Amino acid sequence: MKVSRNLLKQLRRINEWKDHQGNSSDIDLLDYVGFECTPEIFFALAELFSPELIEYEGGRFLKSHFDSATFYYWQDKGFSMIDAQIMLNHIHVRTIIQGQEVSDELANAIANTIKFFWSLSIKDAHIQVLGSSHDDLAVTFSDISKQ
Repeated sequence: MKVSRNLLKQLRRINEWKDHQGNSSDIDLLDYVGFECTPEIFFALAELFSPELIEYEGGRFLKSHFDSATFYYWQDKGFSMIDAQIMLNHIHVRTIIQGQEVSDELANAIANTIKFFWSLSIKDAHIQVLGSSHDDLAVTFSDISKQ
């Protein structure tokens, strides 16, 4: 996966790390992850990019976000299966990068990266990015067969 030079310039922590180490030209993102990643972060990112799903009432949902009471709440409000999936399957970028100051450009790149990996790991799904700024960007999916 290629990250643009402009986005790389916005990655504050890696740039601070590189400046501190004095090796700014020789360290890339793979090096950085090797220096900074923990087993917890590794498996959390694996779950983010290839989330565990459950099937419920004929739809697929993020297991980590699913609650049947919330599903029925949306159903009682007249939401279709697709609408309920969009509501229950969304992940906000600001939740993933809590406490981090990022530009809208960087937040959009994060959302689109999640969308890319979900398109590989969640088959037969309509995956979409909702919103346009750091404050409201989310990634969600619904089943194509329910469209």
